[in-house]
Amino acid sequence: MLAKSAANSRSVEIIDDDVFATDEDPRFYDIRLRPFFGQNESVDVGIGIDVAQIDDVSEVNMDFQLTLYFQQSWVDPRLRFTPGTVNCSVNLDSRVIDNIWLPDIYFINDKKSFVHDVTSQAKNRMMRLYPDGRVMYGHDRTMNFFLKDCRFLKKHSF
Repeated sequence: MLAKSAANSRSVEIIDDDVFATDEDPRFYDIRLRPFFGQNESVDVGIGIDVAQIDDVSEVNMDFQLTLYFQQSWVDPRLRFTPGTVNCSVNLDSRVIDNIWLPDIYFINDKKSFVHDVTSQAKNRMMRLYPDGRVMYGHDRTMNFFLKDCRFLKKHSF
């Protein structure tokens, strides 16, 4: 489906015109532009967080570590496609995800965070595309948070 990325524009050339539809040239997808860019419409991003564990709670450093599975969903009409006879969605390889627009999400009080890697060449993340352009993206992440108020530690027993 997706082919090589152009070095300068970081756009993705689409091999099969029926796979992705756009209002402009269907062979190019520019990851620098958010969905609905220039249409005076915002992108609604749904977020889900599943906490796997809370570690390293430190009153001295006033921080704690959180390991979680982080999911995001949004609609990108540039990624609409005609479904095959069997599949209603397409799972994308981790390498292809690098060429798809992602929301710029940040966490307040995050001191340090990283996305888990399965190997040195593959990140532990998943992206699924649906025919209507809906995107579901998820990955494992570990984060260190600064505690603004140590009363948090007294309210919650760890």
